[in-house]
Amino acid sequence: MTRAYEVVLAELARTPEMLAVLKENKVVDAGAKGFVHFIEGFTKALKGEEVEIHAIENEHIEQLHVEHLEESQNRYCTEALIRGNNLDLNDIKSKLGSLGDSLVVAGSNNTVRVHIHSNTPDQVFTYLSQIGRLAEQKVDDMARQFEAANQRKYPIALVTDSIADLPTEYLDKYQVHMFPLNLLINETNYLDKITIQSSRFYEMMDSLEVYPTSSQPNAKTLENFFSFLTTYYKEIIVITVSKEMSGTYNAFVEAANKFKDTKISVINSKQNSGAEGLLVLRTAELIDQGLPFDEIVQKVEDLTAKSKILVSVKTLKYMVRSGRVSKTTGLIGKIANLKPIISIDEEGKGIIFDKGLSLKTANKKIEKHVQEISDAYGIDTYAIVHANAEDRALDYAQKFERMTGKKPEYIMDISTIVAMNAGLGTVAVAYIRGDKK
Repeated sequence: MTRAYEVVLAELARTPEMLAVLKENKVVDAGAKGFVHFIEGFTKALKGEEVEIHAIENEHIEQLHVEHLEESQNRYCTEALIRGNNLDLNDIKSKLGSLGDSLVVAGSNNTVRVHIHSNTPDQVFTYLSQIGRLAEQKVDDMARQFEAANQRKYPIALVTDSIADLPTEYLDKYQVHMFPLNLLINETNYLDKITIQSSRFYEMMDSLEVYPTSSQPNAKTLENFFSFLTTYYKEIIVITVSKEMSGTYNAFVEAANKFKDTKISVINSKQNSGAEGLLVLRTAELIDQGLPFDEIVQKVEDLTAKSKILVSVKTLKYMVRSGRVSKTTGLIGKIANLKPIISIDEEGKGIIFDKGLSLKTANKKIEKHVQEISDAYGIDTYAIVHANAEDRALDYAQKFERMTGKKPEYIMDISTIVAMNAGLGTVAVAYIRGDKK
């Protein structure tokens, strides 16, 4: 071990010669230095020597700033551990080679570790799930990490969970940090919107013997997430799905409480899907306007009471399978051909807002509600989200544009987790109303 320490120490000193950016900034490789410290501490412990630990405050650390990313670099650092039988390392390399760069495939014929930089991690995991069992997976958004370290637009970090339905172009424009929630499918844990997209999930929904379940964020993963953000931001605003519908809010609060030196506000949106997405967008715009932290938090909390989502469910089948409604209710609904309209009350709890005996009737009831809100308050902004029902969504867009005089902020597929509960064919309109006319 002593000899090993001498060797790695010498190798550490040579790392600037191996990467131009290290040489230019006159620094050694951070991962290599961490490994040197590991060997040093391990050796001292074996010898019975005391190991000294020195803590350094963030403000005293000189950050390495790089002017730009290499043009060939893909966005997501993707890692996986695969278990199976007769796994062929060369075949895996060949199949994954077209999906990214920085590819490393190592292991045996029954256990393989994969590392790849890719713009389509969902395609990487689609392939890997076909050849074995995904034992572990990890995906880091290198673009967002790079921006946080080198190209921050704002002094305030904005964070949300993947249940907030907001198009990627908005997330990128305002540098929103999206934390993916977990979805368990066939004993494999996927990351919502990252390692599985709604389009693939739609293909699987009707063939799954065991219906998927979702889970709140892992405490350690969240702590690591905040540890990174607090290195670069002194103020952080988090907007989560309704705490009455998920443990996500409480998980964020518990993680945030461990970082006392950073001002962190975790806001319960009391919404989900498109309504949560609109609140995230409004928050981003307030940050972009340069408003102070406390004023933004107060404005967003006020907006939650003006937000709403109305969901037209095509069939109760998926809500029964996910456990959102009982089998008895589902059977009655099927016999009566009920088409429920799902919404969220003032406390953030899911409710049956209304129901019709056909989709046409349900649509008219949603239109009637939006018209009443528009007449009484005005519609500040709205969005339309759907589950593989683009035709219905476009029909909604035309009707509400005529009604409000404005186009929807966006139209998009809902998150995988929301689709799991609402089901195929679902369409929803989410809005933030104005003040009283």
